[in-house]
Amino acid sequence: MARMYPNSLEISNDVSAAEYALYHQLREQLDNSYVVFHSVAWQALGNNGRPQDGETDFIIAHPNNGILVLEVKGGSIRYSASRNAWLSISQGEQTYAIKDPFIQARNAKHTLVTLLKQMLPRVRDLTIGHAVAFPDVLLDVDALGLDKPAAIIL
Repeated sequence: MARMYPNSLEISNDVSAAEYALYHQLREQLDNSYVVFHSVAWQALGNNGRPQDGETDFIIAHPNNGILVLEVKGGSIRYSASRNAWLSISQGEQTYAIKDPFIQARNAKHTLVTLLKQMLPRVRDLTIGHAVAFPDVLLDVDALGLDKPAAIIL
């Protein structure tokens, strides 16, 4: 059983049902050599040199395998290749645009690398990757593009 931070989780305004379900799957399916952090927030300098807030849904760390930054998108999600847009469909069948989860995960990964290197200056190489989880839908991964390979999609 993975070590989880926080130690327990409940569905709330800040925790989606998809994150809640994935939290418990990670806890049960990963062994105790993994440490999983849910909803990790930070403040870092943006490209404009000004502080900006950031957050990622999960950071999964393993002493040998490295670190994985995981973005979760729950509910009815689809990708429109013709518009290069990610869409969410509400229970009322309204469609609205959402941020590209792969860009979110990739940006979070790069920010985390920068922050870890600042905090741990002796660290030279980090094995770190990013992935995206869609617990509620199946996507046609062949239509997503080269920067969104099936290997980084749960």
